[in-house]
Amino acid sequence: MKKAIILTLLALGMCNMLQAQKENAIDPPSKAYKNSIRIHPLNLLVSQIGFSYERVIKSNRSLNFTLIQSFKEIDRPARVADYSYYGIEGEIDYRFYLKHNAPKGWFVSPGISATTESESYTSSFDGKEIDFKRSTVAVGIEGGYQWIFKQGITIGTSIGADYEVEFGENGTEYNIEPRLQFSVGYTW
Repeated sequence: MKKAIILTLLALGMCNMLQAQKENAIDPPSKAYKNSIRIHPLNLLVSQIGFSYERVIKSNRSLNFTLIQSFKEIDRPARVADYSYYGIEGEIDYRFYLKHNAPKGWFVSPGISATTESESYTSSFDGKEIDFKRSTVAVGIEGGYQWIFKQGITIGTSIGADYEVEFGENGTEYNIEPRLQFSVGYTW
């Protein structure tokens, strides 16, 4: 009788171990990601190139660094010649992930950014060269979701708003700008 109980307990223990191995093979424990690098392909529609790097600093928090370069203005002034535009923006966000471990899942992110822009053209009326320079400082908030697929492929999307203070030759302006981002990249 003792042997039957011991053999039954042993058999149950073996079945339990086999079941655990089977579950791990189907759904392995989630990998702890620390870094993510992404591009922003939709920015090309507005003549910008954007890159982001995200570094996990706690299990549900990360720092996100974004650099965007603008290489021409879409709505340039009419009747101009020799038009050139250059802009660069740097941004730092502190992301709070709500359900999953960073850097995947739902997040809310306050951030700050700074932009500098330079625009020059020649007027077709009088041939005068006109130069504009402006700088912008902004604080904003965004919320979004980031997916991480097999092999570390990452897709992210977010929506939010920025409160901007623009310093230019025409004085200081205050604006609230909407924000929509889509990114694709690699996480490791």
